[in-house]
Amino acid sequence: MIVLLQDLCHNTGMEPEQATLNWLLEGDPAIRWHVMRDVLEEPPAVYRAERAKVATQGWGQRLLAEQDPDGNWGGGLYSPKWISTTYTLLTLRHLGLIAPHPQAQRGCEHFLERDFERDGGINLFKSARYSETCVNGMILAVLSYFRHPGEAAHRVAEFLRGEQMPDGGWNCQWNPETRQRTTHASFNTTILVLEGLAEYANAYPQMAADVAPAIERGHEFFFVHQLYKSHRTGKMAYPAITRMPFPPRWHYDFLRGLDYLQSVGARRDPRAADAIGLLFQKRSPDGRWALNTPWPARVFFQMESPGEPSRWNTLRALRVLKWWGTTPAPWAGAGVRVTGTPEATITPTEAVLVGVSPTKAALAPQIVVPHSPRSPRPARQESRHSRRSRPAPDQQSRSGR
Repeated sequence: MIVLLQDLCHNTGMEPEQATLNWLLEGDPAIRWHVMRDVLEEPPAVYRAERAKVATQGWGQRLLAEQDPDGNWGGGLYSPKWISTTYTLLTLRHLGLIAPHPQAQRGCEHFLERDFERDGGINLFKSARYSETCVNGMILAVLSYFRHPGEAAHRVAEFLRGEQMPDGGWNCQWNPETRQRTTHASFNTTILVLEGLAEYANAYPQMAADVAPAIERGHEFFFVHQLYKSHRTGKMAYPAITRMPFPPRWHYDFLRGLDYLQSVGARRDPRAADAIGLLFQKRSPDGRWALNTPWPARVFFQMESPGEPSRWNTLRALRVLKWWGTTPAPWAGAGVRVTGTPEATITPTEAVLVGVSPTKAALAPQIVVPHSPRSPRPARQESRHSRRSRPAPDQQSRSGR
C-alpha cells in the first residue's frame, strides 16, 4: 500500500496527498496507530507497537495523568462535562488505549457503585427512577472496551436490547413505563447504543449472535434516514448533524455515523451515498478535513484547533472512504460515472485509498458518488427530538443524550 501510494504520487505529481499521509503520521500516537491499521494496513506488529504509546505519550498520557486519587476524573462520574469519568473513558476509548488498563479499570468500578434499577439498567442520577438509555449505551461501550470483569456489561446489554423502539432506533426520552413520550428514535441515542452493543459483541464473541438482530435494526434506522436526513422530508434533520466536531461526546453527526458503520464492517447500503457525497464536499483543497467547533463544556485540554485541518477528521474520512470504495462498492467499477461537477471528486491517490482502480481514476479524475433516489415518504412523522438543533449546555446535565 505505501509503495503504491508513493509511486502514484511520483507518477502523477500528487504530492499533496502524500503530504497528507505524512502529516497524519506526524501526529499523536493515537492518530498514528489508527492510520497504520485503518489506512495503510500495516501488519499488527507495527501498529500495535505504536498503539502501546497511547498510554505513555501525548493525549493519552495527559488524560491518564488527570485521574483523581479515588479513580474518578474531574471529581465526578458523569459530570462535570467533559472532564468526568464517563467522558474521559470515552475519549480514551477513541484514542485506542490498550485494554485492560489498570487506570481505566479503576474508573469503570465507579459505574458499579450504583445499584441496577428495576428496569435492568444503571441509573447515575438520584433524581431519576429509571435507567437513562443514552448513558447506558456509553457505560456499555466503556465496560466492554476496557474488558471490565463481571456481569454488569451483560445486564446493561440486555437492558438496551429491551429498549429498542419499533423503528429500530433508541431514544432516551422514550418513557420506560408508558412508552408514549416519543414515537421516533433519536440519532443521538441510537449511535450511543449501537457503539455500546458493538463493543459488547467484540468483547464477548459468544454473545454476538444475540445482539446482532438489534444492531441490524439500528443500522436500518440510519439507512432509512440516509445517515443525516429526515425520513419524512428528505432534508437535513437538523443543522448540527452535518458538523464534524471531535470528540463527539453524546452527540451524533453524519461522520460519526459513517465511521461507526466502517468500524463494524457494515454493508455499504446505497442509501448512505448522499452522506458519502457530503463528506467529499467538506474536504479542503489540500485533501484534509477541518475540525468544527467542539461541543461547549470544560476540557482538560484541546486536542486540535477548531477551523484548522484536523487529523482526527481526516483519518476518519479516509477510512470511511476506504470502506465505502472497497469492491464491490455501489459506485465502484461499472457504478463510477464522470461529471463536470467539481463537488465530491477524488484524486488518483485517494482512489487507491478507497479501492478504485488508479488507472481509471487517472483517466477520469472527477469520479463522484452517484446520488441515490429519494426514498418514498412514509406516513409517520418525526418527533421534535430527532429534528431539533443543538440543545443548550444546561439542558444536557440529565439527558445524557
